[in-house]
Amino acid sequence: MGRESVEMKNIMTMYGISEKERDDIIKRTKSILKIVRGVYWATKNKADNLKAEAIGKLALDMDSCLRYLSDFAPIKEQHDFETNVLDLYQNKFMIQPFEKALHKIKSYPELGEQYHNILYKSYFDPKNYPQDIIARELNMDVSNYYVRKKEAILLFAFSFVNIVIKKLKSQKARNHRKNKTRHNQ
Repeated sequence: MGRESVEMKNIMTMYGISEKERDDIIKRTKSILKIVRGVYWATKNKADNLKAEAIGKLALDMDSCLRYLSDFAPIKEQHDFETNVLDLYQNKFMIQPFEKALHKIKSYPELGEQYHNILYKSYFDPKNYPQDIIARELNMDVSNYYVRKKEAILLFAFSFVNIVIKKLKSQKARNHRKNKTRHNQ
């Protein structure tokens, strides 16, 4: 391996990881992030299409469409709409930790905005830009871009895991309270 940047050393020290652990975390996180763009934009497009379809069918505003669907639409139409909405919420539930982790990266001291922009352009932007184009758009030389991208991916991994763990702990606490309430009844 080449020399590490000061920021990379700081990140590794902050999270207490070795070079081998760092490389493994970056590799796994990149694999996950490569999937995000497709799921993220497919979900967004599906939501936009569902809204346009509901509004287009009835030529009404969204509130009127929803009222129609809940009160007057045939059962099959209601069921299809509910299925589509449920599917959207499930996808949104899966995407939300990624969005939160990306947003959290912005708050990292000094380079947070740059890390955020690198990650967004690399994995969240609707267009899949070549890396040299992203570097140019961010006014970075390519070698510095790759150094910062590794740092951004590593920070993203820890931010993502932290968000997911908090969410799981919160769910566990809610389930525990539900079970306790049921048990007391």
